[in-house]
Amino acid sequence: MSVSPGIVVAGDVVAGVGVGCGETVKFVEGKALKRPMIVKIMSKIKIPRILLIGAGHFGKKHLRVLLELEKEEMCKVAGVVVRTKKSLRDIASKYPLPVFSHLPTKLLQGVDGVDIVTPAPTHFSLVKQILKHTNVLVEKPLTLTSHEASVLSKLEKKNKKTVMVGHIYRFHPLIGKLKTILRSLGKPHFISGKYLN
Repeated sequence: MSVSPGIVVAGDVVAGVGVGCGETVKFVEGKALKRPMIVKIMSKIKIPRILLIGAGHFGKKHLRVLLELEKEEMCKVAGVVVRTKKSLRDIASKYPLPVFSHLPTKLLQGVDGVDIVTPAPTHFSLVKQILKHTNVLVEKPLTLTSHEASVLSKLEKKNKKTVMVGHIYRFHPLIGKLKTILRSLGKPHFISGKYLN
């Protein structure tokens, strides 16, 4: 049994929590998960303490979902790390949470996972720093180069931590349906799609 931000693994059950179309969606093995099942799974493990890094437009969506999960006792929001004084004042005035303008080692050692929602060029250095201490959920892309991704993969194994990239729609039932349709058509040569939100 292990805990990672956004994903709960208990036995053979994998539960993902996604943010899409303005709602929190919970899935187990690609199927919508009912609240009693979530409570049953979560009662078997400790409630993870999650630190959010980044509270811009998309970071605030992550914060909203984390706070919803906290109400359901599925996680504890340990705080939010922001870059600017304006963001610090904004978050501190709206939410009863600790807000930080820096990332001390002691803070990282006190959480079970970190959710990174910052600009893509910051992902590599942040994940590299955090992996020494705890697990990471990072928004897409993980890194800007395959070399950086390889470095993080080695650090993940060395430190026995988990890095997850926010590919939340992987668990969405529509993706399963799309895979079924594509299999019935044979081997596709090209697929094009658009995300409409």
